[in-house]
Amino acid sequence: MPTNEKYPAWSDGNLLVLPRGLPIAPDRCIITNDVVPERSKISRRLSWGDEGSKWLPKKIRVLFALANMRFFTVTFGFSATARTTRLVGLTVSALCVAVGALLFAQGLHIGGVPPPMGYLGGGVALIAVSLAVFANIYLSIDIVAVDDEYLWIRGPKKAFLDSLPQLRPKKGTHQLSESMSGLEPGHGSS
Repeated sequence: MPTNEKYPAWSDGNLLVLPRGLPIAPDRCIITNDVVPERSKISRRLSWGDEGSKWLPKKIRVLFALANMRFFTVTFGFSATARTTRLVGLTVSALCVAVGALLFAQGLHIGGVPPPMGYLGGGVALIAVSLAVFANIYLSIDIVAVDDEYLWIRGPKKAFLDSLPQLRPKKGTHQLSESMSGLEPGHGSS
């Protein structure tokens, strides 16, 4: 790890690895890798549940994960550029939903047999576009795995992850590195 980093962090493929005792990312944006001041950091409360054995049916594993749910507060940097991009994308998404709903409602109002597909189809297409924009812009961060020492987090972009040193796996069974041996991915949410 670079000596100028205040908080330890590693990358493990496309995942961010933070120490479980102090889950704070370095003072850089997890999207753009720009340096951000300490006050520009965001904290999110993330959940993770161990699904148990793979031989259990899927519904039972989900219930098992819910019963074993653990919560972690993770802090990370988010630059002004990333915030602006996110705000613009969310605004465009909301506008597309509104215009799409209006077009669809207008098509239903006009009525007729067959209904005016330009309005109905245009409304549905705009709503689909808004969902795609929302999915690409919304910052989705979740915990993939947890062991006694580390949290593996999905969501930071490649520019940020490439600036971190690779996690050097220890000789333990709970190390996710090298084909995620020893841990099952859990259910995470942000």
